[in-house]
Amino acid sequence: MKNIKIDLEKIKKELNDNYIMVLDTETIGLTNRIIYNLGYKIFDLINGKVVAKNDFVVQQFYDNKPLMMTAYYKDKKPLYTKLMKGKKAKKEKWGKIMQVVCNDIKKYQIENCFAYNSNFDIKSIQTTMELFPRNKNNILDYVEIKDIMKYIDPIVNCEDFEKFAIDNGNVSDITGKPSKSAQSLYRYITNDPTFVESHTALADCDIELDILLTALAFTDKL
Repeated sequence: MKNIKIDLEKIKKELNDNYIMVLDTETIGLTNRIIYNLGYKIFDLINGKVVAKNDFVVQQFYDNKPLMMTAYYKDKKPLYTKLMKGKKAKKEKWGKIMQVVCNDIKKYQIENCFAYNSNFDIKSIQTTMELFPRNKNNILDYVEIKDIMKYIDPIVNCEDFEKFAIDNGNVSDITGKPSKSAQSLYRYITNDPTFVESHTALADCDIELDILLTALAFTDKL
């Protein structure tokens, strides 16, 4: 993909907001939607920089060894250990995590929160919140989580997107058509066919923010 200019002032005016938030969750599995890792970034559209970010490991579930043994990405546990030892991730109880996230949403007056395939993250938050009925802080009470995938058409409709996807094996196992996964789009916008998505929450927020800003740069009417 050719480099395009990302006009943050244009995006700011169209969204009528100074800040945007990107959020990602990692769960035990596709059917067991308990969250063990939640990350987010808040991006300042005025100054073009990240003003808040966190990578949380949920203590109640991460420390439950039998539960984590059933996790789809259970092999990533050593990576989380490394992130926590390096203070790049924090292990906290769910209630504390919700308190911190909701406080940041209020602090930066977030009205535009995004996630890639947001229905997954919304349902995962709902599932996890049900396990803590006394918890008063819930992200979903403060902000709507919008789906980044609703904005990606200008990218996937580029003339060379299909060719890049097919040439580099970025196709759906089900349909055989070019994949619209976050990994596939990030490979395309960075022209890096070897990129592999981390599937850890904050790292995924990094690429999803780049995809979002690229998509919004293409979009005339958000």
